[in-house]
Amino acid sequence: MQRKIIYKSLIITFLILTMGPHQALAGCSATEQCQGMGLDPNTICTPLNETACRSNSCCMWFPDLNPPTGWMSTDNSIESTNISTTGENNGPKLKIPELEITLPGLLFSDENKIQSITEGDKTFFYVPWIGEYINWLYNYSIGIIALLALLAIIIGGFYWIIAGGNASRVSEAKSWINAAISGLVLALTSYLLLFTINSNLVKLPPIKMMAIKTIPLEYEIPSEWQSKKDAPEQGPSSHGVPLYYQCSNRAKKIHYPTKKGDCANSTLCSSGCGVLATFMAINKFTKTKSLEEFTQEAIHYGARETFNGTECNGSTADGLIKLAKSYGLNSGSIGNANDISYYLNRGCVVVISVGYDKDRYSNCKFTNGGHFIVLTGWRDRSKQIVDVNDPFGDKYRANFPGRGDQDKTKLTLGDWGGCRLSQKFYVCEK
Repeated sequence: MQRKIIYKSLIITFLILTMGPHQALAGCSATEQCQGMGLDPNTICTPLNETACRSNSCCMWFPDLNPPTGWMSTDNSIESTNISTTGENNGPKLKIPELEITLPGLLFSDENKIQSITEGDKTFFYVPWIGEYINWLYNYSIGIIALLALLAIIIGGFYWIIAGGNASRVSEAKSWINAAISGLVLALTSYLLLFTINSNLVKLPPIKMMAIKTIPLEYEIPSEWQSKKDAPEQGPSSHGVPLYYQCSNRAKKIHYPTKKGDCANSTLCSSGCGVLATFMAINKFTKTKSLEEFTQEAIHYGARETFNGTECNGSTADGLIKLAKSYGLNSGSIGNANDISYYLNRGCVVVISVGYDKDRYSNCKFTNGGHFIVLTGWRDRSKQIVDVNDPFGDKYRANFPGRGDQDKTKLTLGDWGGCRLSQKFYVCEK
């Protein structure tokens, strides 16, 4: 009798493990175009078959979600007549996520086959990688649960065999086996439970994301400004941060092209405020190479990849951050403007890009386009006014009458010198 019960338990376990959840059903779901029609979009689309769904502009068909090697889908592709892959057009270029820890069996979709769609002047792309990661996590968790359940059943069977007819030991063995089977059934039927609650919970479609257009944050300094009297190579330091000028005689001779050779006539004077700002920040903590070599390093790390096909703009913070890290320093983007105070309080140097806009930021005192400056430290005890190292200098560039305070050696947090705040990053000692 005892052996029959054990055999039955093992057979049930084997059937559950080999059967797994049913194939995820293909389905029809509403698109954003259905919203505002006065009806529940899912009521319109859910009952439709594949042919009817594909012919209805209000709906989108999701194919079967059962992958060949797992219980849940890793194929979250979306089909549409106006969708193309990034490898077939000039849509957004994406990069497969790089995980800190390699996960066995996890394969992300090819980055060159990510689908994109154009709606008016906006481009959207569908990212399946989060859904694929969740699918892998589900499959892997089920495998671990199955192994643990099998181990618990074996332990229960062993206890039953050695029970010798002892009622309490048999009861304990039964509790092991019942708990293992119950937990395993619950885990394996979780898909069905989620599907019953809401079928969209198990579809895990790709996430629709809008591609952000590149907005030039800097511009070429007008030639009439560049031809003014040469600035000195250096000025007085501030909070230990040296001041270097981008339009010194030396800097005017240092060319600042892209890696591909675009913008070959640009110099540090015309476009290198980001390079000079980073040069100042790093030199507070460690000695850099010469300005000429430092500029080549900036190009190497991608700081100059700002050519949009027609215009040469300034520098990108991502490349400048990599450059700072190459000198053994801590550096990274600042997401919230409020965090600028945090890094200044730690003794870090903060580099920001400010910009002019004739409609909203017409009082910008630093630039007529975009410009990198260095926040070196606090000027007042209230920690609202910050000292500034401006690589274009105060005396050696054009001023902007009528734009308020013309003192370019300081700014007030939140006001940012009347300018738009855009790129921002910190440089600190480790």
